[in-house]
Amino acid sequence: MAPHTRHRTSVPDETGRGNPMSIMDKMKDLLGKHGDKVDKVVEKAGDVVDQKTGGKYADKVDKAQEQARRTADKWGEEGRQQPRP
Repeated sequence: MAPHTRHRTSVPDETGRGNPMSIMDKMKDLLGKHGDKVDKVVEKAGDVVDQKTGGKYADKVDKAQEQARRTADKWGEEGRQQPRP
């Protein structure tokens, strides 16, 4: 069986040429640029779940929101540290 390889996509750079970048790299890059928007989306999603469930799972929703924020912050930091082509 062949070893697992990362799928790569061609993402245009500033010159318009394709730049091989993995989906994870692209996601980290976007989180590095727009991390502030992620917090708003995570908060809004949690509010919707709380509203739909009548707050029944509020403690679990809060934990999931915090984990999502930590992961987004970590990946965003990695995205800001990625070398630019």
